[in-house]
Amino acid sequence: MIGLSDKAARTRLALHLTKVYIDALDYLVAEGIYMERTAVIRGALRRLFRHHGIESFSKESEADAPSEQLILIGTGSRGSGEDT
Repeated sequence: MIGLSDKAARTRLALHLTKVYIDALDYLVAEGIYMERTAVIRGALRRLFRHHGIESFSKESEADAPSEQLILIGTGSRGSGEDT
């Protein structure tokens, strides 16, 4: 089973992206869909892990990331940052 053994443990990663990706990340943040770039990337990683059947990892990482909530445009309610 893949998961976070210590929820407080984090590792900083360097990621090099082209301008197209940066612009897309910034658009999602500017529109208020995500609070910050890292939230976009974490959400994408959770969906990727879920797609590949690594459900236990995505559940643990969601619980560890309360600041990554999606603002549902037009409803005023907050979601989890996941696909609806």
